[in-house]
Amino acid sequence: MDGLMTDSWQVRVDGRLVWADTFRVAGETFPRLRRRALLSEHRAAATLIHAGSHSHGRLESIRDLVASLECAGGATSVGGLIIVRLAAAGAFELRRAACGLLEGFGRELAGGPFRVPKMWSS
Repeated sequence: MDGLMTDSWQVRVDGRLVWADTFRVAGETFPRLRRRALLSEHRAAATLIHAGSHSHGRLESIRDLVASLECAGGATSVGGLIIVRLAAAGAFELRRAACGLLEGFGRELAGGPFRVPKMWSS
């Protein structure tokens, strides 16, 4: 198997870099993705970031939401942000988990319904 996949982005708050992330898979790396420390049996992954004035008090609640999903995932706090990583068997399962996380976040932590992008549910 051969190919190249790169995803790279940065989060700045008031012009200050608080998070930078690069995911790169090339050529010989693809066969190694099945290792347990990487994607294991999962074929889809997502990163969601919460940046807000109350993020420091929401980490445990977000971890509880992630644990309730039907996928692998975890959440941590870095530089005032909450970083959530999800991995699922496929794109459909990942989208369902991400929607569940976002809807639960809106309902339980953000004070109201949080709507996911319409294209996610079509």
